[in-house]
Amino acid sequence: MKKIVFTVIAIAGILLLAGCPTPIDPTPTAVTFESAVQTGGTSGTADSTGLTLTFSVDPTTLTAD
Repeated sequence: MKKIVFTVIAIAGILLLAGCPTPIDPTPTAVTFESAVQTGGTSGTADSTGLTLTFSVDPTTLTAD
């Protein structure tokens, strides 16, 4: 289970490591992974209900262009 959680966190971190440049500001926005907190379930088991991932920049404010 820990390998799966780490893999999910690693993939999310890689996808959000660098923000996407925009036509107005071509400078990428640096985004770093800060933490992961289990939500629900029992710690150390496969019955967790989710993870709350925290990044240095709100990923919802980034754009793909």
